[in-house]
Amino acid sequence: MIPYIEKALSGETVYSQDILGTTWGHIYTACYPIVGDAGQVVGALCIETDMESIYDTISAGNSRVFLLTVCAVAIVILMTVPVHIFMQRQKDKENAHNEALRESFHRVQEREMILEALAIDFDSVYLCDLVTDKTIVIKEDEKNYDPKAYEVLGDKADSFSHRVMGYFENFVEKDSAPGLVDRLSAASLMGYLSEHSHMTCRVRVKPNPTGHVYLEMKIVPVRSDEGFKIVMGFHYIDEIIEEQERQKAQLQHALREAEKNNEIISAVAKIYQMIYYIDLVSGTYEMIAPGDDPDPSAEPVGSIEGRLESTLGKFVGRDWRTEMREFLDTSTLADRLQGIDSVTAECQGESGQWYRARYIIKNRDESGRATGVLYVAREITNEKKQELDLKQRLKDSAEEAERANASKTDFLRRMSHDVRTPINGIRGMVEIANYYPNDMQKQKECRDKIWDSTGHLLSLVNNILDMNKLESGRIVLRHEPFDLLKVLSETDSISEMQALEHNVTFRDITDVGSITHHWLTGSETHLKQVLLNFTSNAVKYNREGGTVTLSCQELPGDGKRAAFRFVCEDTGIGMSEEFQKQAFEPFSQEEQSSANTSYTGSGLGLSIAKQLIELMGGSIELQSKLGAGTKISFTLWFDISECQHEDNGGEISAVSLNGVKALLAEDNDLNAEIAEFLLEKYGISITRAENGQRAVELFRASEPGEYDVIFMDVMMPVMGGLEAARKIRSLDRPDSKKIPIFAMTANAFTDDIQRSYDAGMNEHLTKPLQESEIVRALHKYIGDARIRNAIT
Repeated sequence: MIPYIEKALSGETVYSQDILGTTWGHIYTACYPIVGDAGQVVGALCIETDMESIYDTISAGNSRVFLLTVCAVAIVILMTVPVHIFMQRQKDKENAHNEALRESFHRVQEREMILEALAIDFDSVYLCDLVTDKTIVIKEDEKNYDPKAYEVLGDKADSFSHRVMGYFENFVEKDSAPGLVDRLSAASLMGYLSEHSHMTCRVRVKPNPTGHVYLEMKIVPVRSDEGFKIVMGFHYIDEIIEEQERQKAQLQHALREAEKNNEIISAVAKIYQMIYYIDLVSGTYEMIAPGDDPDPSAEPVGSIEGRLESTLGKFVGRDWRTEMREFLDTSTLADRLQGIDSVTAECQGESGQWYRARYIIKNRDESGRATGVLYVAREITNEKKQELDLKQRLKDSAEEAERANASKTDFLRRMSHDVRTPINGIRGMVEIANYYPNDMQKQKECRDKIWDSTGHLLSLVNNILDMNKLESGRIVLRHEPFDLLKVLSETDSISEMQALEHNVTFRDITDVGSITHHWLTGSETHLKQVLLNFTSNAVKYNREGGTVTLSCQELPGDGKRAAFRFVCEDTGIGMSEEFQKQAFEPFSQEEQSSANTSYTGSGLGLSIAKQLIELMGGSIELQSKLGAGTKISFTLWFDISECQHEDNGGEISAVSLNGVKALLAEDNDLNAEIAEFLLEKYGISITRAENGQRAVELFRASEPGEYDVIFMDVMMPVMGGLEAARKIRSLDRPDSKKIPIFAMTANAFTDDIQRSYDAGMNEHLTKPLQESEIVRALHKYIGDARIRNAIT
């Protein structure tokens, strides 16, 4: 019996197939499972029929009893089957109902799981019925939930319209969501969502406990037979906004960089006739920029071999094609770019234009071999012209430097000769004079020749110093009144004496009456220097019996300035055409044996004269013919002077300066002897100091006014003249600031003169000392009436 019950409890209906023998008799049995409301088996119904009497009768052979028994059993079975069928049908209905409930429960669970999965990205989710204005909370994240929300919403928290208005008024920055309330009205949403699958809105919220700023809401319609339902999801998107802003900034930066690169490429493209990217692996090119002069046959992409061949024919002249074909050959380019970043070549086109082509490395493989390059080419005609001009100038400069060096070498050679020649004459004349000590005529002849020789030496030194000052820009033109007629007269006198010595005729053919303005303002000394330079050369490089002519002509002026044209012409040896090209260069001198002079000079005279003329704002012209003579013309402008000064300078040999007391600071005994001689011959009393310090001591120890003047050598041991002058000027005595101090020095440059003045000296007397300069300086600063009257 137990197995039948167990089967029934497991949900199986069991009928015994035979009459079962038990300890208490023979039975027939049937077991049915009992199913509860939940579809589970909660029990079993078992029916047992006592078959013992029927079994005994059958066993005894009573057929009638057996038949009745069988009938009874059949009746029982027939009565049991309908009950069983009815109960089975009830069971099937319950099972079907239970299965439907289980499936419905599973579907609800699945929908809840799907909804939770879909709402994972949202902090809050609500189901809203726009028709009934109801809201059901599906999800609210507690950590993001603002408790104030329900305080604001109150008992209308389930009202959709009230919730929208409450949130907008209390939690949303209104300027971030204009028109949001209208968009979220029930009518507006139903109209919009009837045509669209969803609606998304982003707003900026007021400060809240979460610290978030940006909120996004997404609204999706829900299919429903009743009403118009929507699902609203809310979540903060600060990280998304930050990421978007970062990406936006990156994009803007990339855009700016791209625009800048495009501008650079566009600007560079204007320079180049072509810019190509060449893939050396595939042998193809891509046009980056066509430039200002594109090749109309060029395709944007293609084979580089044919493209460069076209370039060769378009831009390269025939004489350059072999060289450029080797340069353009891309099959050897990777080898040529090994270890370097670019290779360059230049060529000339058929029409004379110059081009520069360049390969620039773009990509390399792992081994460092070039795989991609940029090919650029542009016209460089102007640059090349400047380069060639510069090379030519450098070449000319080099040649000029070589000529200058050669000229300087010649100059040193000539100077060695020219300096030694007068020195030899001086020493020779001294020996001759010593040999004839009692022959006064011979003594005078020797002194005269010695004087001439020293004058020539002084001229050589002055020329060299003048050239140095001109080259260094230290020549300072004077701007003082002078008489042009006096300058011409003095020039004539000196030139006539020189011409007489060389048996040459000198003539000044100036029409003095035609010169309207002869009182001028300018540099008288430099004008006289230029005139004497030209007349001296004309005499020196003339033939015996030749002629030198000087003239001055006034040209039309402008009322404030007067213009003059000076011409010096001779019948001398002249110059070759080749030498005339460099006649005004320093140290230039043409070797000619027919020159009527014992001294060839320094080769600086013409150069100095030309630079002085240009410094005074004039121009010079040279005309010469070898063997026929030379003509030099120059034009100068001078300011017309309103003051007319009469020069009272005359013979000074008879001037008496008796009573003048001078302090002479000179370390060199020979120079001191000469200075003492020049001063004492005019009656000046001399006190000598061996150096500047001794001069300061003597002046400090003297009575005020004891010395009338101080002659101060500049370069002395112990203490130099400049420092000594400054110390004297700083002494606390009445005459230290007033006593005239005259510098005596061989330094004749402008900055040397300025240093003398800066040290407190009154005059700068250049050695060798000139008597006239000394006397005029004394007259100017001492102001003694006897001195002024002595100069006539």
